[in-house]
Amino acid sequence: MTELEIREISTEEADIWEEYCEKEWEHGGIIAPVNKTDIEKPHPPRMKKSYLLVEVDSDTAAGLTLQMDEKNKGGSYGSRYWLDMWVVKKYRELIEKDIIQKCDHMLKEKGARSIVSRIPDYQSRFTNLFAGAGYKEEYKEDTFIRKADLPINEVILSYYEQTQKKVNFRVSKDIKEDIETYIGLVNEISKDVDNMSPLAYDNLRSLVTEGRRHMIGVWIFAEVDGTPGGFIGGLISFQKLFGKNQVVGRIINNGVLKEFRGMGIGTACYVKMIEEMRKWNVQYILDYMVMEDNIPERTLLKELEFESAQKHVRMKKRL
Repeated sequence: MTELEIREISTEEADIWEEYCEKEWEHGGIIAPVNKTDIEKPHPPRMKKSYLLVEVDSDTAAGLTLQMDEKNKGGSYGSRYWLDMWVVKKYRELIEKDIIQKCDHMLKEKGARSIVSRIPDYQSRFTNLFAGAGYKEEYKEDTFIRKADLPINEVILSYYEQTQKKVNFRVSKDIKEDIETYIGLVNEISKDVDNMSPLAYDNLRSLVTEGRRHMIGVWIFAEVDGTPGGFIGGLISFQKLFGKNQVVGRIINNGVLKEFRGMGIGTACYVKMIEEMRKWNVQYILDYMVMEDNIPERTLLKELEFESAQKHVRMKKRL
């Protein structure tokens, strides 16, 4: 086989890249294939994103996305957190090892000290492919799913009503006006929550206010005597789920300040979010990236009738 050629796609090739990505998708039915909107979406200033096309004798063979965090010197596979590599059927099992080797080298040349690949479907062949390329498993996480119209448990509703007597749950009218509150909560909570990362204003502005124009954002703040004590954030979009276009709500993050825990705020935030998403005729609600060892959140999700839908794995290679 002739040596692979890997190059960045042009603006005009976004449509064909999207078409191949959907047709050749191997990463399960929960994580949607990358589309043209994702490709055209702005990204944080420090992050360099490259949508790549792999060709063999000028024949389209595969595609994937690489990201380079120029500030932290970290490389990663995937456009939206997860690996999005697609390979045309006739080339499968023939070129993947070479692709990973070449892409690792490309990121190393750009200064990457380590590379992360988050495999959307832990049981897929990509887990073994990256393990064979020297990547080590760091942790597993799950996406949980719930039908939006499923009734909420009466006991949970009772707790919710009691919590509302002590806490005001405010739905943000414009997240731009609440960015400082949101950043402050995330950064404070992240100090003692392992799987929550601090936020920078520029990063948040790009990802939430500019990069999500095709989505509806739902941001809820829990206030105790006027003081923000917790939050939950979600996005609503028309996306492919189980191979079908549907209105889907996504919980993107949530948390409660240490001094306000034990008041039922976390549970109440979820109930309030479910209520808000129903107003937009959401069919399913997803909660991504629930760590395998996060027993409290997993227990809460099950009490709220969420089910584990797909297991992911984060793998890392140090250069």
